[in-house]
Order: sequence, then C-alpha cells, then structure tokens
Amino acid sequence: MPGPIHCRSHAKSPFVGRFIRNRLPCYRTRAMVPLVVAGCLLTIQTCVHAVEESYQTVARPLLEKHCFDCHANGADEGGVSLDFEGELDAHLDDLNHWKRVWKNLRSHLMPPASATQPSDQDRAALASWIEAHVFRIDAEHPDPGRVTVRRLNREEYRNTIEDLFGVDYDVRDSFPPDDSGYGFDTIGDVLSVSPLLTEKYVKAATEIVDEWMFQEDGSGNRSKEYRRLFAQGYPADDHQVRDEYARRVLRDVADRAFRRPVDEETLQRLVEMVHFADQLEGVDFEHAMAHGIVAVLASPRFIFRTELQPQPDDPSVIHPIDDYALASRLSYFLWSSLPDQPLRDAAAKGELRERLGEHVERMLADERRQRFVRGFAGQWLRTRDVEGIAMDARRVLGIRNSNEANKIFNRNVRRAMRQETEMLFANLVETNGSLLDILDADYSFLNESLANFYGIPGVEGREMRRVDLPSDSHRRGFLTHGTFLLVTSNPTRTSPVKRGLFVLENLLGTPAPPPPPDVPPLED
Repeated sequence: MPGPIHCRSHAKSPFVGRFIRNRLPCYRTRAMVPLVVAGCLLTIQTCVHAVEESYQTVARPLLEKHCFDCHANGADEGGVSLDFEGELDAHLDDLNHWKRVWKNLRSHLMPPASATQPSDQDRAALASWIEAHVFRIDAEHPDPGRVTVRRLNREEYRNTIEDLFGVDYDVRDSFPPDDSGYGFDTIGDVLSVSPLLTEKYVKAATEIVDEWMFQEDGSGNRSKEYRRLFAQGYPADDHQVRDEYARRVLRDVADRAFRRPVDEETLQRLVEMVHFADQLEGVDFEHAMAHGIVAVLASPRFIFRTELQPQPDDPSVIHPIDDYALASRLSYFLWSSLPDQPLRDAAAKGELRERLGEHVERMLADERRQRFVRGFAGQWLRTRDVEGIAMDARRVLGIRNSNEANKIFNRNVRRAMRQETEMLFANLVETNGSLLDILDADYSFLNESLANFYGIPGVEGREMRRVDLPSDSHRRGFLTHGTFLLVTSNPTRTSPVKRGLFVLENLLGTPAPPPPPDVPPLED
C-alpha cells in the first residue's frame, strides 16, 4: 500500500535552491520556475483530493450514522452543524468547531446516551481522522511547537533559594502575585517581566545574600545554629589565591543556580567583579564575594529556565532537549525547585534518559514532592483558595449567632478541608491509585474537627489520617469534599452553576460554550 501523503511547502527549501543553482545553467533557471510552481500546485491539489476522498470513505459514513440526525440537514443542536456546503477545506479550517466535535467524541458525551453508540473502533477512527486532517497531527513527525522561556514564579523562586542557600525568603512581600493561564501560574506565556519586577529581583538577590552571609560582629535579626566543617581554612591574603578561591565558590554556586555548567567567559566576569570589589577600601573578601553571588541571582540564567538550542538562528529546527534541560524540567515539575546533585550528575554523564524512571521514583519518595501536591492540586482543585475564600458561616449553617457559627466553621476546619483534598491527591500519586478515586473514593483523610463537621463519628485527635467512610455516608470523593463545596459557592449560599462549571472545566476539560447573544444573565 502507498504511504501517507504529507502536504509540505518546499518553496523555502534550501535543497531546492541549491539544486537549481548548482545543477542547472543560469539561462535555464527561469525556465524551470513555472515547472516548480506547477509541481507545488499539483502536490496541493493531490493533498486536497486525498482529504476529500478520506472524508467520503472514513468520516462521512460515521457522521451520517451517528451524528447527522441532530447536526445536519438543517438541524444544529447545541450550535453544532455538520452540513458541509461548498469546499470541504473551508470547513476544516474551523478548528474551534472541530475541537468541540473531537472532545465530545472522545469523552463519550456524544452521541447522547439515549442514541445508538458507535463502537470503540469507529469512535477511534473518527477521532483519528479529525486529528490527521483537521488538526494535522503527524504521529511519525510530531511538532513539539514553540517553547516559551519560563520565568520562575514566586513559589519556584522561594523553593530554589531555600534549596540553594537554606534561606526561607518571603516572596509574598517582595514580588507581586503571578499571572495565571489556563488555571496555572507556571505557563510561560503569562509569566511576563516588567522593569519594576526586574528591580525587585536585584533587591531580592541583595537581601538573600545579606541574610545568607555571616556578619562580622555577629549581628542579625534572629538567632540561628550552624554546623559546617571548613576543611580548607580561611581565604588567603594573597589576591591571586583569593581569585582562585572565588572561582571555585562561584563555579559551584553558578552551576547550581543556572541549572547547567557555567561557561568560562561568564565565570571570569564574576571573578573579576569579586576581584574589583575586594580591592576597594573598607570591603572585606566576604562582602566582595557577595557582589558576585548577587550577580548570579540577578542573572537571567537564574530567573529564567533557559534551554540551549543547537541552532538558535533557525527556530524551525526540531531537536531533543539536552540532559540538563530535562533535569530542570523534571525537578521543577516534581519539586518546584532546581535539580539536586544526583540529577546533575546523571545529566553530566548523559545517563538521565536511561535512568529516568529511577530518578522519578527517588524524587517522589522525597518530602519535596509535597510542593508538587500543593502546587498542582492547589490550582487544579483550588485547595489554595479554601482558607481565604469569603463565607458567611451564620447564613450558610443556618445559625443565628455569628460567634457560634464561626466556632463550628473555624480556621482549623478550613485548613483540614484543604489537607483532606491534598492528601487524597498525594495518596493517588504515591500509590499509583486510580484517578477515579477523585470522584468516588470510599475513604478520605480526616481529623477530629473535620470529622465532627461532616458528622462522621469515631475520629479523635488533631492529626489527619485515612478514614474508611461509613457505608451510609453521602461523602464520596472530591465532589463531596468541603474544598469543592466551598470554592464553588457564593459567600451566602451554594451555587449549582459554579459547581457545574467547575466540573466541566477542571474535571472533564470541556469548558462550557459561551451563551447565545439573546440569553440574559441570571439574576443574583
């Protein structure tokens, strides 16, 4: 059988250009242009014909059998019409239209339950046709798309500083809240940098290094205990020896902060900066070193998670990321922080891809995995919002006395609600549990205060623990957690509309379409 037909323009192909220049005499080049254009047009026409033929043989029979009764011949239920008048190619350009069809097909929302259902093979065949001819997904030559250089968000910055220097830096007072895209604050396209934020990064770097370094007189804003063996002694008085010492320290800091080995040119500039400061009157070597470390933390290579491209002048070239970039992606995914020493060692040896599963298991066994739980579940399931969202406990609980209502629904109950959902999510990750437990788990994680609020007996103490729910309990899965019920409510009453919207967007991944223009808004 002939292979698949791929539509690709060769007008800018360097191979075609070299062939014309090197293989044909100059006087024949112009004569070849019409032939090249004709060949391109013939290729395009062949592709269009192939799509039309595949539509008639693969897609249309399935659409006629399962969809046309409600979405063709003048019917357009849900605003979806599959009547294709005119050129098929024009209808295939409506990606939003086909995306709705594809999502409803894959999620078994369509055809409706009352209608005859297509077989799994037919459903997969139609979905594959849409992917290949509408979305133009080529499984053999995938296009990873454009990768945006990502800035560290506030939590990633805080965690990175803590793992790099052991300093717990308060990012809430130093940086503005991060913008979110698609519900998450890790989307590179929305993590912009303003001139004011750039100034804040420089100020933050200075404050972090000041807190990290010892003051000569022992002064500080709080007491700390340190235990460290200095095997090489104190820095020497000779400036040349000091420069070599500074080079070793700065290389270690920059390698970890930049998440890949620092290049010699950058390292030399950092050493020269320290050398210059060290020669200034009234500046000791420790404070001269501080200048170099501040420069590292204010560098774009620290603030942004940069990934080197072998051919930066040609962004169309697809290439695999190197092991250092893979280590960075993995660590910021699972730990929201920089790679640790085992990850860096594996990247340096080129062994990370071979031992990827081993490192994932190791990282999920580390306590830093809780950052992933808090960050991902906190935004996907909105556990971040539980403790701060407004609610009139008196009106919701139906209790006249505000003090009594606030005692029942207090800060401890809110915190336990957040922990309940996060612990359920963490349990699924740690045990490789079924994702369906999100919807119908017959267990939960409770302490005494939350169990009393839910009316579940037999739970004592402040510690959160796994509890098998009574068979007659109406609590089952996340949709009955206090987290979900709280974040989808208004301050004074529940909101079925908000809850339905949450299920569509966050759980099913099928956002509700905009309302028709003639439908008025709901009354409050």
